Amino acid sequence: RRAGGEGESGREVLERCVQAVETLSQVAAASSPPQDSMLAVSHSTYLRILLTLVSDTPLAESVLWKINNGSVNVVDVNIEG
Repeated sequence: RRAGGEGESGREVLERCVQAVETLSQVAAASSPPQDSMLAVSHSTYLRILLTLVSDTPLAESVLWKINNGSVNVVDVNIEG
């Protein structure tokens, strides 16, 4: 947790990222017809952690990445395994 016990820890945000990517992948695959594109909007901390997840980068490294407000980040997720 953050200093003072407020908010989520990086690990908690990472767990939420994993759940969100899995849910979005399931929604895309279950759509009729299956969707190959989805849009998700989030704040920079969540995006940094999501990018560490999909790039297999250590979570601690994400604090070094600058993601500006209003930036566009494209992530390809293989929903077929």
